[in-house]
Amino acid sequence: MSTCTINTHDAAHDPTDPIVGRYLGVIYKLLPRQSTFQSLAQHLTKTKIKHIKYMEFPRNMTSQHVDAFCTALHNAYTHPDFKNFDQTMTRWRATEIAVYVCPDHLLADYELVVAKITGPHQPEEGPNPDLRTVRLTFFRPIQRSNTNSKAGFTLSLMLYAWRNLQHWTRNGPITTLKLSGAGMTLPDLTILAACANAHVRWYRRQRDRTRRNGYWFAYTMIDGLRRIHEGGIKMSGKLSWDRIEPYFKEQLKGEQLIEDYKIQKQRFYDEIDRVVNNPDSPYVLQVQRESERRIAEYNRQAEEYERRREEYNRRAEESERKIKEYNRQAEESQQKIEESNRITEESERKIEEYNRIIEEHRRKIEEIKRRAPNSTTTPGPDDVLT
Repeated sequence: MSTCTINTHDAAHDPTDPIVGRYLGVIYKLLPRQSTFQSLAQHLTKTKIKHIKYMEFPRNMTSQHVDAFCTALHNAYTHPDFKNFDQTMTRWRATEIAVYVCPDHLLADYELVVAKITGPHQPEEGPNPDLRTVRLTFFRPIQRSNTNSKAGFTLSLMLYAWRNLQHWTRNGPITTLKLSGAGMTLPDLTILAACANAHVRWYRRQRDRTRRNGYWFAYTMIDGLRRIHEGGIKMSGKLSWDRIEPYFKEQLKGEQLIEDYKIQKQRFYDEIDRVVNNPDSPYVLQVQRESERRIAEYNRQAEEYERRREEYNRRAEESERKIKEYNRQAEESQQKIEESNRITEESERKIEEYNRIIEEHRRKIEEIKRRAPNSTTTPGPDDVLT
């Protein structure tokens, strides 16, 4: 029975309980485990959505497992929180792919195929390219014998700063592939990796130590990319297509790989189209309900904003009226102050005039007294005033 495991978080469920379901005849299990990395989807859409950290496939992988991955991915596409996520994902493309091996032992334990996914530059993102670059890692244990089937194939979506992979990548890649043109979309690259992993189990491995570590998964991915891009890739590093032994090239079933890839790719996009364009689809209905809720919330917020704007305008008009009244009262007060100052100045002028007259009269009286000191006649009012 095929199983696709996804680490995710769904607020509608207890965070300690896994979610098990069946879709298209495939059982899948959603593990509500918080990712230590920001999910790729959240990195692309800048919104809080489900965490998708990695997807696991067993070693004896069949086309049903690819269906399971496609099902999980298109379910994510049609989830209400992934608004326009499918359109966004097709704009993010793999432009460079590197192959690593784990150097812990004499014989490498793991193959790592790491794709650099680059999205369209947005002006608001600024000059930092890390904001639009992620790493897509295909992590696959190398099989030691034909009976070893414990380990599986893991797809990991990580941010550009992928520290947990430094253990395997510290010696650098054994080869680097640069894709020509616009590169390859994330879903297409993942479907190719899943199909390549399914083909690896059919390739006969040699028992001698020089060949049993042939990097079948890497060879298959390289062969598939070369066929899809019709030779439009450039390889650099220790491993190149010309240096791969003819034995491995003879074993690769490239035509069958591309045929399986085309089938799975068409099935994947047909399923997305069927779900998205089906008006009775629960995903579409959920999206519609979520859209209606968001529209209603937007309208409520718009009405609240309009009410606050009107209240603000009313308060602004009231403040303007009070300012005008204050200015009018200030002008009246200023006029009264000026009138009071004028009256005060007039009063002071009259007082000074009275003081001058009194002083003049006093001076005349003194003059009269000085001129007639021995006179016995008392001067009358007419004498003083003359």
